[in-house]
Amino acid sequence: MKDCFDIVIVGAGSAGCVLAARLAEAGVGSVCLLEAGPRSWSPFVHVPAGYYRTMSDPKINWGFETSHQDNLGGRRIACPRGRLLGGSSAVNGLIYIRGQHEDYDGWERAGNRGWAWAQVLPYFKRSEDNALGADHYHGTGGSLGVSHPAIKNDACDAFVEAAQNLGVPFNPDFNGETQEGVGYFQLTIRRGLRTPASRFLSSSPEQKNIELRVCSDVDRIGFQNGKARYVEYRFGGRAMRVEARRAVVLCAGAIGTPAILQRSGIGPRKVLARLGIAPILIKEDVGRHLQDHYQARVVFKCLNSASLNLVSRNYLWRLKAGIDFVMRRSGPLTIGAGVVGLFARSRPDLDRPDIQFHVMPFSVDRPGDPFHPFAGFTVSVCELRPKSRGTVEIVSRNAAVPPAIDPQYFSHPDDGWAIARGIQLARDIAQAKPLKYLTTGEHEPGPGVADLVALREYAAARGSTIFHPCGTCRMGADEQAVVDHNLKVNGTSNLWIADASIMPSIVSGNTNAACVMIGERGAESIARDLKSPVYGHFPAEQQISDTAVASVTATAATAISTRVLSRHGQEDAAT
Repeated sequence: MKDCFDIVIVGAGSAGCVLAARLAEAGVGSVCLLEAGPRSWSPFVHVPAGYYRTMSDPKINWGFETSHQDNLGGRRIACPRGRLLGGSSAVNGLIYIRGQHEDYDGWERAGNRGWAWAQVLPYFKRSEDNALGADHYHGTGGSLGVSHPAIKNDACDAFVEAAQNLGVPFNPDFNGETQEGVGYFQLTIRRGLRTPASRFLSSSPEQKNIELRVCSDVDRIGFQNGKARYVEYRFGGRAMRVEARRAVVLCAGAIGTPAILQRSGIGPRKVLARLGIAPILIKEDVGRHLQDHYQARVVFKCLNSASLNLVSRNYLWRLKAGIDFVMRRSGPLTIGAGVVGLFARSRPDLDRPDIQFHVMPFSVDRPGDPFHPFAGFTVSVCELRPKSRGTVEIVSRNAAVPPAIDPQYFSHPDDGWAIARGIQLARDIAQAKPLKYLTTGEHEPGPGVADLVALREYAAARGSTIFHPCGTCRMGADEQAVVDHNLKVNGTSNLWIADASIMPSIVSGNTNAACVMIGERGAESIARDLKSPVYGHFPAEQQISDTAVASVTATAATAISTRVLSRHGQEDAAT
């Protein structure tokens, strides 16, 4: 293998794949893309509802856990991250939400030039192939397919109507002029199949300039005279090194990127000293300011027709779900981590929504558990802009040892109250027409948990993350910011970061779309810094056939349906 490239990118996830494709197209030279996980041709990756399995599959997931959370009863919370080509974009719940315009305007007000909503919108549009067509807010022809799930469900439709009857406005597009309201999510789906970020590599006209190395677990970055010059990694148990003539770009995510920096000698003084790592640059904010979205679920019992729980226990219904997917790319196998969404203000004095609902036509005790034996549906209530801040710190110089992840959920006294009020709103909607005619009771938290204090305690005892860690290498104009507005690591040469870790503050919604945008925006910044002659003028992307990614037969789809929708989920169906 070649051991020297112009650019070495660490992490082939939501931002890394985009970045590699765009830099190759910009003519900045040869690109080496390192990914810790494998390629995966598993149908669970490509069939949307397969996220229910991929979120906990140790073959393609890092399977991180947080440290014990003092404010959550000492619980450790699962923090899955994708460990395969495509990263978390290949295992997530597929929901396409950009966040609120004010999120990005706030980034620019903090000194990050070029990151206001009006300035990042073109990068969102560039990546997108929206089934609704192109307009002021959306693009077509991009590698990231975006469309509505092709499923009809009584509970979801009734929820939308009931919310409107309570005065919540209908919103046909959460990524348009405004986010507030109730409506149907769009997912990263094209023609029935997931579109992970790896599609950017497949559709790049300059793919020949990219060398992808999977199963390559990065240890550290090497420096010479303050310049990032090489990356050390392990492949098949062997220590390897690849040199970078012009740039090293970290795209390993909000957990992986600060860990790599710290192992490389860039990080808080105490962390480096504790492990005897020679400091390259003392940067206290590396691994600080960890932010995440926390949720609590309300589970309602309902009539059989309104829930997928019973589909999971009936072989004929599972068979029908598989046939619907294969023949029409419709039905239960096209759902993601929510069919219906709602963005609302938990208090009338707020100027914009601070809670998000994910409405799902099934119910479980915990994500990944078997479906409940009764008919039920779930309303997840998420706090969009939590004030708690946590840390990511390595505990060993060995890259195989996971870092300590401490989000410090509910450490700020203001957190959790929005969730409690959101649960009250969910209950009100469940009792409004026409949803009340389908709802037969509340399973969790139960009618006995009534006032705000009790609901906040319930959220702390039973809630979990929605898997949106960010902010651990924040972008800013102040002295302690890890990267500047061009994503260059302050105090170093030849080193950039482009992933969720650079977010100064968490966006108001699911984070994958923002990570793709960061890859787009970062590629242009880096190409400009490297004086590419064509930065900002990237060629139009070529469309690729979905059959080139996954060929799903009737037999395979039936097996997927059995595995995804099975109550017990233990059978090892052949695919």
